[in-house]
Amino acid sequence: MLGPGISPLSDGKHTQPVDHRTRLRRILLVITCVFSVTFFLVHGGRYVSRLTSGFAAYYGFSKMLLDGLPLSNAYAYEYFNAQLREYGFTGIWDIEYNLPSNSLPFLPFAFLSPHASKIAWTVASLILYLLSVRMLLLIHGIEWWSNLGLSVIALAALWRPSYHCIAHGQMYFLVLFLFTLALRGLVRKRVSLVSIPLASAFFAKGYGVISILWLMFNGRTRMMLTTILIVVAAMVVTLPIIHLDAWVTYWNTVASDFGSLAKSGRVAYQTLTSLILHLFSYDSRWLPSPLIELPTHLVRLLIFLTNVGLTVFALTAARSNNSSLLPISFSIGIAINVVTAPMAEEYHFVLVLPLAISFLCYFFSEENSIANLDLWKIIVIVSIIVLAVPIGYKSLQDSSFPLYLMAYPKLYAALLLIVGSLFATRKTKT
Repeated sequence: MLGPGISPLSDGKHTQPVDHRTRLRRILLVITCVFSVTFFLVHGGRYVSRLTSGFAAYYGFSKMLLDGLPLSNAYAYEYFNAQLREYGFTGIWDIEYNLPSNSLPFLPFAFLSPHASKIAWTVASLILYLLSVRMLLLIHGIEWWSNLGLSVIALAALWRPSYHCIAHGQMYFLVLFLFTLALRGLVRKRVSLVSIPLASAFFAKGYGVISILWLMFNGRTRMMLTTILIVVAAMVVTLPIIHLDAWVTYWNTVASDFGSLAKSGRVAYQTLTSLILHLFSYDSRWLPSPLIELPTHLVRLLIFLTNVGLTVFALTAARSNNSSLLPISFSIGIAINVVTAPMAEEYHFVLVLPLAISFLCYFFSEENSIANLDLWKIIVIVSIIVLAVPIGYKSLQDSSFPLYLMAYPKLYAALLLIVGSLFATRKTKT
């Protein structure tokens, strides 16, 4: 009679040790997950009521709308910061770069005092982050308590951009939730569940143009047109609240120069725009050591062609009739939103997490064993690690060429994640 733990198909010599190793890996994974989540929550608790720039801009913008002040004045640096001081933000200076419609999502929190608002906003943001990760697991049919599920939770809890989101009270957990909701709508083939979240992400934060283009590249014309109509309708409906002069001022003072200003080349902005500006523009404060200084109009053209070229290449290559690759394909579009943005600090890279999770869920599920690793999958895994961990690249801001090329690790990692995902999935496309 077979002893306990002995498979009838084995000789009984190696099954028991394998079972012990499996249990040990499981225990270590649970401990890692618990530690990661605990560390994340403890870190978040340190910033739960701390007032910071970023959060101050959201609060001040919405508070001005609540108080009936012209939003067009928010784009005047001195005026806006005078309002921040009046609202209780001492020693914090900020500048308003957001769309006028960005004043609406934060409006419910502007009724509170700054500290109470920050607490409520942080709690709400953490809930949205949790729901986003949970939704991504559901999209891929992964149970949260499975080994892969626990690995994803640990990755999300250690994802460095999420720490920056909490520290600065940023809005990108909300944007992440909206993009994830749109992905769920795509999987379920529901137009409203795609169009409303995408339109909301654009209306709230100006994010999602590439994702709307993804719909066009993948033949989701009805979803694309519905999304555009919702954005236009929202702008028209809110005009009595926001007023046209706010949009005109935004265009004249922000949008017209967005991404071409010298400060957009700071290494804090891990984007293609920043890298190109660093290489080909000169500014005594922000860009002291270009490789070669080009005329401004040529730099703008180079930025435009590079961003458009990457977008067209990636969206074309990401097209697939394989429904199981849909989350990876759509998540590539989300990630391109980040690297082609005019300005994207590290907290923007929380939006790259859906691609990282979708890749892991697809290639390391039971049907796709880790034993099938190839070069591109290894490149993607290394890229995910680079995106997840803290790196002190900002110290290279004033370095000379070629040293400052090392100051864009998050950008390079995101680009390799995008390209690596495309090549890793090429064999499974039909």
